[in-house]
Amino acid sequence: MATSSRPWFFGRTRALTRQIDEYLDSISQAAVVFHRGVEKYLREDESDFQTRLHQLAELEHAGDALKRHIQTEIYTEMLIPESRGDVLHLIWHLDEVLDNLKRKLQMLDLTRPRFRPEWHEGLMELVQAVQDTIDATVAGARNYFRDVRSVRDHVQQAIFFESESDRVEQRLLRSIYTSDLDGFDKLVLREAVEATSYIANLAEDAADHLLIYAIKRTM
Repeated sequence: MATSSRPWFFGRTRALTRQIDEYLDSISQAAVVFHRGVEKYLREDESDFQTRLHQLAELEHAGDALKRHIQTEIYTEMLIPESRGDVLHLIWHLDEVLDNLKRKLQMLDLTRPRFRPEWHEGLMELVQAVQDTIDATVAGARNYFRDVRSVRDHVQQAIFFESESDRVEQRLLRSIYTSDLDGFDKLVLREAVEATSYIANLAEDAADHLLIYAIKRTM
């Protein structure tokens, strides 16, 4: 079946499209706030760090409200019946990303791992790879509703950036574990690094599912 590059929602579904766009916006914004939050934590800018925590909590709360509204609209208005399950599953996977951005920054606030200055660049490089993975996945999700044939390119970008996060993670962990820190401090730092990298894994997982949904729409 041929697939047009025009938006596939019309009439009542245009409002739903806007809500999904707002939801995707909240995820992209949360990734930016997470990046800035980690940066402020490393700089020991406590006031700004707490501001980022608050912003991230608000974005996650707003995203949850949008998610529930989208789910309700899809079911009660009987919208997009041919792809309803795929869209709902995609939103569930993306919600995992949004939720983990909030929880991982809160974990940083709670555990307060002490990264030496020589590890700051590596950690920020990891955070950037996480943000890039999320951005590519969100871009693919937007195009699922507009230009489904371009989804594959965005998914490939997400896979690349997630691989980059794995590479940076391993390099950073190797540096930490070959240092003279005691075992407990190494464990705390490892958990912080792995928790950060895990967000990229979630975003790539969402991208993998997105590609399957996109292929189904082009068949």
